[in-house]
Amino acid sequence: MKKISLALCLSMLFALCIGTAYAAEDKPETGYSKNIGLALNMGAYNMDSPTGNGSKTKFKIEGELSSMRFGKIIKDNSFDIFGTFGTSHLESKGEIDTVDATTHLPAGTEAEFEMDLYEFKIGARFYPYDFVWGENDNWALVPYLGGGGGYYWSKTTERSLGDRVGGNGLYDYYEIDEDHETKANGFFPFITAGVNLQYKHFYVSTAINYDFNKKEDEYSYTGPSYMGVIGVRF
Repeated sequence: MKKISLALCLSMLFALCIGTAYAAEDKPETGYSKNIGLALNMGAYNMDSPTGNGSKTKFKIEGELSSMRFGKIIKDNSFDIFGTFGTSHLESKGEIDTVDATTHLPAGTEAEFEMDLYEFKIGARFYPYDFVWGENDNWALVPYLGGGGGYYWSKTTERSLGDRVGGNGLYDYYEIDEDHETKANGFFPFITAGVNLQYKHFYVSTAINYDFNKKEDEYSYTGPSYMGVIGVRF
């Protein structure tokens, strides 16, 4: 899956470069390219469970702020800069990999595991060509490629069955890492590719993102995310 996603991004890069080579004329500018943008990004993200249960596809949501477009390669307003803040949540069951100082539960104890993964991203996008049509040039199909860097961290809670209470089979729950110890964190690079369908100042988009080097020890979140976007330029 990761290799397929990376191949898709590279294929889109090749297709866009070839397409712009044949774009002999500029299309009229639209309000889309001249304004600051706000967007909501929602999609699916593959997360490897630290409890050893394999990869899980989870919901991911991001808020995005982008600059007005600027610069010129082939046409005016070829670039923008953007920043996002995103989060995704993972719940799974497996084996604890730590020993609690209070309960002294051994590593390998069956546990419930929850993780909230957070990330900031800052990057730039290249818009090689705006395919504009419609009355007053209100519609546009706008492909893009981009990349940048980010910082991610996770907050976790692990719970395990504690001492038996009485003889009725009930259990207490002990919370391991109740202070939400960060299990994985660090800087990472990413690439992105997508296509915006724009009407005046509003747009929807599909995007593929690929995060690299997003891991620490056995906690790895390197890989693709597939996003749908709703945005406005104002």
